[in-house]
Amino acid sequence: MKNQFKKHFSLEEAGKLLPSLAKIFEEINTIQGELNARGAEVAEVQDSAKTNGGGSKADYHFAQNLKIQRLLGRVEKMGVLVKDLDRGLVDFPHLRGGREVFLCWMVGEKKIDFWHDLGAGFAGREPL
Repeated sequence: MKNQFKKHFSLEEAGKLLPSLAKIFEEINTIQGELNARGAEVAEVQDSAKTNGGGSKADYHFAQNLKIQRLLGRVEKMGVLVKDLDRGLVDFPHLRGGREVFLCWMVGEKKIDFWHDLGAGFAGREPL
């Protein structure tokens, strides 16, 4: 059977990326916190956008969302799959016993301790 992913991580390779991933998710969480704090502006920006306006508030929201997209692009370029942005949950394609599975990690975990089948998701995590 043909593999779904071109890149497969060893446990060691995936583990070496954790500090970078933690930093990226910390930055994303900071940006999301700033956006949430300015949440009341969203309706105002959306209303202004209908008439081709929005001004500096719209520019701010657009720029912050663009930063998040760029950070996610860095994760994607690593070959890592973001599964839950708010929790900082990612999967690493991995070969286990000759079949494709995911190594699973979430921000706050010290190391990668779990894996799951491709279709199982977070609820199907099993200890390594």
